[in-house]
Amino acid sequence: MAVHDNGIRARLIMALPSGRFWDRCINTVKFLRHHGRWPGGQNTMNDAMWRMKVFGELTNPERMTLSDKVGAKAIINRKLGQDLAVPTLAVLRTAEEVDSYNFPDQCAIKASHASGRNRLRLQGEMLDLEAIKNWLELDFYRLAREANYKDITPGIIVEPLVFGASVDWEYKLHCYNGQPRIIQADWHPPDGGVNRQLLRPDWIPLPFVTRWPAYEGLAKRPANFDDMLAIASTLSADFSYIRVDLYTNGKDIQVGEVTNCSGGAITQYDPPEGDAMMWAELVGE
Repeated sequence: MAVHDNGIRARLIMALPSGRFWDRCINTVKFLRHHGRWPGGQNTMNDAMWRMKVFGELTNPERMTLSDKVGAKAIINRKLGQDLAVPTLAVLRTAEEVDSYNFPDQCAIKASHASGRNRLRLQGEMLDLEAIKNWLELDFYRLAREANYKDITPGIIVEPLVFGASVDWEYKLHCYNGQPRIIQADWHPPDGGVNRQLLRPDWIPLPFVTRWPAYEGLAKRPANFDDMLAIASTLSADFSYIRVDLYTNGKDIQVGEVTNCSGGAITQYDPPEGDAMMWAELVGE
């Protein structure tokens, strides 16, 4: 979301009625505000994500379960036949449980029912427990108007840092009809931020980027990249579009999460033509 949960625009969105009609109206207005045109009529990635949001595809029960960071792990591990989902240290359902939990000095803390609400604790830093507890009050469906988040039980999920936080690359595989078609390689430099490169599965960079500055040079190709492709193919086999987020140390692989509607139909591309190029690359046109 482009606004904070307590922003005026966010409060207005959450105050409006729910249901497919209102969700479609709100998503259309958001699209207009971000892109300056009506949605749905062009062959772009953002148009495709808007169509997913308003025409009922996100109400697929399995998509809804995958949006719950707690429930998703069972599906991921069952489909892969082994425990490759990032392990869970705790699931906290109430403010009292957050207050009484002894958070490890190194851990990832996330809202299990929402996107973009997370904290990394690297060396025992002080935690803003009030902010974390506030996540429990968030109805992310009403805020984002993505039906896959509807009726998820709020929770705070605590996980170990993936590979002990020794991994500085994250790989997000955009898949279409069970085929990984675009690799989003995100490098996390030591001084913070993200540098991004989008590539084909044959590791040829694409001439556009989203949100973050472009990575200079060629992204690191993991030694076990073929195994990552196989995992993404298995997890995406039952869907049209879906994104599979993976971590690797070059030998082992862990699945971070599976994302239904990447960017929420408001992604900005550099250059802007990348929006149409992304969709054409994804569907093989």
